[in-house]
Formats: sequence, C-alpha cells, structure tokens
Amino acid sequence: MCVGVQCVTSDTLTSLMERLSGDPRFFSPHRSYIINLEHITALNADSVLLAGGQRIPVVQAVLPALKRAYVAYLSQAGH
Repeated sequence: MCVGVQCVTSDTLTSLMERLSGDPRFFSPHRSYIINLEHITALNADSVLLAGGQRIPVVQAVLPALKRAYVAYLSQAGH
C-alpha cells in the first residue's frame, strides 16, 4: 500500500529491490532506501535530494554506481 511517497509492504527491501531489478529507474543508495531516479533533483557526495524535498543518504561505496545509473537514466530519458 502506498500513501504519498511512502509504501508499506511486508517484503524486505532486499526482496523488493530484486523485484525492481529489471527497471533501471530504481536504485538503493542506502540499505534503508530505494529511490526512483526520475525524482532526483540533486546528487551530492553524501545524499540525494528528491523532488519532494526528501534528502536520502548515500553510502560512499555505492556512490560511483549511483552516478553511473543516474547518467544512464538521463541519457535514456533524453534529459
């Protein structure tokens, strides 16, 4: 069930991310979050800012992969 920008599920984030793995718009920048790359307004060294104003932490180990995924998304989306 989703309310606003939050979804409630009995799945773990790991299993949810596995289900979303075929969709390049979704990325997990931190073990507690899955984000939709469509909603990124700013990408910093330690966080992502989403369109709704939420600041999501980014683990340094995944930052390079997040940057690659975001650039790939932007090039596919024609931005």
